[in-house]
Amino acid sequence: MAEDLLNWFRASYEQGSAAFNDGDLQTALGWLPEELEWHAVSADPEQQLLRGPAEVIRWFEEFRSVFDDWRIEPLGFEQPADGAVLVDHVIRGTSRAARVPVEVRTYELWEFDGTRPVRVRQFFSREEALAAASA
Repeated sequence: MAEDLLNWFRASYEQGSAAFNDGDLQTALGWLPEELEWHAVSADPEQQLLRGPAEVIRWFEEFRSVFDDWRIEPLGFEQPADGAVLVDHVIRGTSRAARVPVEVRTYELWEFDGTRPVRVRQFFSREEALAAASA
């Protein structure tokens, strides 16, 4: 069952990444359940908590308005705990104002109830994500 979740999610995420990179955030993220909690990666201790697909899409639209060619590339998937998938990925773009290329590597810890995602937490390091998965 655990490997089924990992394989299913990998295929879904890669398909969603293609839509995200094409600028189709509705296809990429619109399938998320309304009660989903998305904890955005941030150095700010009072980081923003997003709820449901509309808030997550709006958050990513803000990034896309600041960066040209804002793209994600999944680098790896693993299952650090039962009902959880960790995605290692890189995000790239070029800032519109300064024309500076930006590349950020982040880790998303997706937590599921069956195949329904209930929470996504983003981290700047794999170690932080793994610690959160085992907590």
